[in-house]
Amino acid sequence: MKQENKIFGILAIVLGAIALLGSWIPGINQISFLIAILALILGIVGLCLNRKIKKY
Repeated sequence: MKQENKIFGILAIVLGAIALLGSWIPGINQISFLIAILALILGIVGLCLNRKIKKY
């Protein structure tokens, strides 16, 4: 598997963790929501890319 395809999953996990931590801080929780949506999109893109590569 190429490194470019793994980076989407890694970014999704990191951004999801940042969004989770930021959701507890007042004032930053709205920004955390947008970060969480971005993490979700990156995770879905990573899953789709990795599914196309694996041939069973």
